[in-house]
Amino acid sequence: MRGMCPSGEDKSIKECQIIDRPTHLALCKSFAQFKYHPRPSVRRAIYFPAQGSEPKFVWLEMDKRYAYRHPDLAAMRKTFFANSKDYLWPIPVTEDLVRLKRVSPQIMLGCSSSPASFDAPLNSCITKLIGGTYHSWKGSVLAYGYFQSDHDDEEHTVCTDLDTTGLTPINNWFLGRPEPERKMLGAYIRSDKDKRKHGSQFGQAIMTPSDDFSNGTMGYESQLSKLFGMPLVILTPTLKQLDGIQDPDRKQEMRRQMLQKFGNTMASLLLVDIGNRRSSPAEHFGRVPEHFLAQNLGSTVVVRKDGKTLTPAYLEAFCSWIHEDLLPKFADAHNEIMYELAKDLDDDDPKAHRRGSDLFKLRKKMWDRISRARFYAWCKDKDLKLVHN
Repeated sequence: MRGMCPSGEDKSIKECQIIDRPTHLALCKSFAQFKYHPRPSVRRAIYFPAQGSEPKFVWLEMDKRYAYRHPDLAAMRKTFFANSKDYLWPIPVTEDLVRLKRVSPQIMLGCSSSPASFDAPLNSCITKLIGGTYHSWKGSVLAYGYFQSDHDDEEHTVCTDLDTTGLTPINNWFLGRPEPERKMLGAYIRSDKDKRKHGSQFGQAIMTPSDDFSNGTMGYESQLSKLFGMPLVILTPTLKQLDGIQDPDRKQEMRRQMLQKFGNTMASLLLVDIGNRRSSPAEHFGRVPEHFLAQNLGSTVVVRKDGKTLTPAYLEAFCSWIHEDLLPKFADAHNEIMYELAKDLDDDDPKAHRRGSDLFKLRKKMWDRISRARFYAWCKDKDLKLVHN
């Protein structure tokens, strides 16, 4: 995917690969009309009308009373929220939840504070943005950029422009909050010991998310799968949360293994450290974190956090791809990182300053390998007939 988007983005960057859908392209095409400000008092924002077919760029008026640093809330209500008198609820998006890095500029999502009626339709723009997966957002949304500025020894929030790259962290913010009580079709992975006992390791599992899971507190999120565009969660339920599992045999097996856990080599592949967390030491790159190995995952259920169906065959192929194709590359990268870190360099040595940049480039090279195109090619080479979604 080389070349330039109409907005001027380099289409080879990972952000464009993740969000390069018809919605993104439509927003790209309209960028030329919003490249230059018609007057100094406006900023470029992204509007998600509740009943629109796609998000669009708009000009957001700034408030003269605040030296044009903040949006004019009265004008915002009139133009984008049907002149509603409701309080406009600000929701900050400060981090990209896939790369787990700070967003610059930061993004504010403005929406009405009044809850929509029960029978109100979901926001169709957001539905299209996140690829038709589940979300619960109703009503219009306006996204605008901001940053913190020091002025007269005080910190101020200053509104700024957004461009098409703002769609990526917005997409990742909306993605990944399953609806409680909505059944999810996932797959279980038996522990290594149970695989030897039963002969098979993967099978279908039906899961009903609890409130804890919908709030993101029920399992380990696979960072590798999120970067791939298929957010997987390895469930680590408590005894009470096991009530959400529909299959009584699966529930009984997991209850037993919660008391005596065993190793699960295949499940641990989903937890390879890909170095996208701020707290990830460089020497951990390409390895399964020790605390996952120490806890012994046992037999576990894996679901897609975006609510889409995950079949056992697809999960088995995905784990096998990590093991056969990605893991050797991760091992090479890990060894190269350790070789560089072993060099004793003085702080004033120019090589010491370049090392951090070189190690980041090495990680980014591995990130680029975690792609659908590479997985599809691997599946084709293995003659696997899978339905990709």
